This record gives sequence, structure tokens and C-alpha cells, in this order.
Amino acid sequence: MIVRIAIRNLCHDRFRAATAVAGIAFAVLLAVLQIGILEGASRDSSGVIDHARADVWVLSANTATFDFGLPMPERRFYRVLATPGVDRAERVALALGQWRTADGRQQNVVVVGIEPDAELVGPWGPIEGRLGRIREEGGIVIDQRERDRFGPRGARLDLGDALEINGRRATVVAFSRDVGSFTTGPYVFTSIDNAHAFAEDLRADQITYVVARARAGVGAAELARRLGGIADAEAIPAGEFSHRTRLHWIYGTGVGQGTLFTAVLGLVVGLVVVGQTIYTMTAERRREYGTLKAIGCSGPALGGIVLVQASALGFAGYVVGLVAAVGVRHAVSIQGISILVTERIAAVALGLTVVLCAAASISSILLLLRLEPAMVFQV
Repeated sequence: MIVRIAIRNLCHDRFRAATAVAGIAFAVLLAVLQIGILEGASRDSSGVIDHARADVWVLSANTATFDFGLPMPERRFYRVLATPGVDRAERVALALGQWRTADGRQQNVVVVGIEPDAELVGPWGPIEGRLGRIREEGGIVIDQRERDRFGPRGARLDLGDALEINGRRATVVAFSRDVGSFTTGPYVFTSIDNAHAFAEDLRADQITYVVARARAGVGAAELARRLGGIADAEAIPAGEFSHRTRLHWIYGTGVGQGTLFTAVLGLVVGLVVVGQTIYTMTAERRREYGTLKAIGCSGPALGGIVLVQASALGFAGYVVGLVAAVGVRHAVSIQGISILVTERIAAVALGLTVVLCAAASISSILLLLRLEPAMVFQV
């Protein structure tokens, strides 16, 4: 009976029900997108570290994040190679660059120089073209999602296209997939020699990182401890460096707090819309609820009607909002913006919807609990 009455109430006032569904859908859409953007940005900020097959990263002291690695002398690479327990070590050189297209437009990029035969660090996902061609002078790899933004005006970037990075000629030899960056400047992979040629503030005898893979039977923490004696350097397991990078970008810059505040603001708007709608629907039917109470229906049962109404509205709004979020995610994916809509995020959104609808029902339930059956007989 409770479910039947609740559904009939909603069907009787379709306009208000649609308004409530729209409010919940907006809240869900905003929350999912904001959390998805935060998750996507977090993943991209440490993507190079997470996809590397290295156990330990050796970096200059006080390095807060991967993108802003500090130069170190190349001799540290040979110190790492000579350390017991190291199975393989590779150099990585980072440089900020200005990408200049054939028509004169400029974009920021982060040049990542890797070994020509790299096994530990490099672009991931399906590769279009030949990764080995980064050995060629000026050979670079950029993600395929940047083909429109970094191509000549009115055309897409293609294999073999020539351009300039910091005034030096470069040629696109391959495209990666799903290699995102937290900043607006994407990662451009190339060889160590090319990176030094592109770099304006990195000398030929300097690198940015040394990555190491441990021998069988040697853990990452143990290898990091053995490498910790290198002067003016820090050796940390890959997982720890990834965590540090994510914390710096998401919380150290305030991006995480701002994104979460926007999501909370959307939930507050949804709460107000749904609460006002349900309260109005309940107040307009006080006599009907009073009649039910007069014939023996308990206060909790009447509150159950309100909760069923809120749950129905919440479920409908959740479905509409989630579908809209998935649509937005696919629409903006071509623009290079990473938005994750995972099962975990969908579950979080469902939990927030339940809490939102329950909170929006409180004032209506209190109204019914205080309702006097005698009001039915008042003129």
C-alpha cells in the first residue's frame, strides 16, 4: 500500500516529479564529472610513473613531482648501474618545450627523453608508427588525442609531419594512445640525445631521472635503501613517487579542493530542489495524510511513503545523470580532457544520491509525524 500510494502521488504531480528528477540528475551529473575529472587528472599526473616497469626512481633531492624534475649529473646513472641488486637501469631526461607548427602556432609540451632501446620507461598503449624511430634525429612520439590541437591549422597531425620544438626541427614518427598529462602540455617522447638537443636548460652531461629494475629476490624497498647512499639524490620506490606526484598536483595546488567544492555545491543545489519539491507535494496533501492517520496508519508508515517517493525520484535522477555524464565523457574525450566514469565512481554517486534523497525527505517526514488526525475535520 505504501509503495502504491507513493507512486500514485508522483504520477498525479508529474511536473513537480520531473523537476525533482532534473535536480537530482544535475547533482549526479556534476558530482560524477567533477570526481571523474579529479580521478582522470590524478591518473594522468603520475601516468609515466605508473606505466613504467621500474621498481625504483632515483631523483634529485626535493623533487616534488615528475613534471618538475631537477637536473642531475649523468654520472649518477653509472652509480646506479654499479649498485648490487640492479637488474637494469635507464636514463630519463625532461625538458619543457615550445611546439611550433608549420603555420606558426605554438603550444607547450613536456619532452621526455628515454633510451633508444628503453624497456622501463616510454609511451604505452597501442602505438601507431614505429617507436624505434625516435633514434632518428628529431624523431618524436605524441599521443593521438593531440592530433587536432597540434596539427597545422585546418588539418590533423600525421606521421611524418615536420615541426619545431624550441627552434629545432622535429618529425612525428609514431602516435601513442591514452598518454595524458595533468597540465595542458602533453608528453612528447623522444630519445635522450634528441631531448638534449631540444632542451634549453639541460646540459648534455645532465639527466633528470634514473630508473632501475631490481633483480629477482630484491624488493623495491630494499633496492631503494641500497641506492640511498648516492650524494644529493633520493631513491624511492615507484609507488611512493607516484603517490607523491598525485598529492602535489591534486592537493598541493588546490585543484582537488576546488573540484570537490564544485561537486558538493552541485549536491547542495540538488538537495534544495528535491527537498522543496517533496515538501510541497507533502504539504499539499496534508488532509489525505491526515485521513490515513485517522484510520490507523502510523507516523512511520506515512514517512515510508515520503521515502519511497524520494527513492523513486532519486533512482530516476541517478540514471539520467549517470547517462548524461557518460555522454559528456565521450563528447570531450577528443579534446584531450581525461574524465573517468568507473564502476567505483558510479557506486559513489549512487551512495551520494541515497544520502541526498534521505536528507531531502527529513522536513517532510517531520511534518507528517507532527500531523494531527483531527485536522481532517477542520473546515
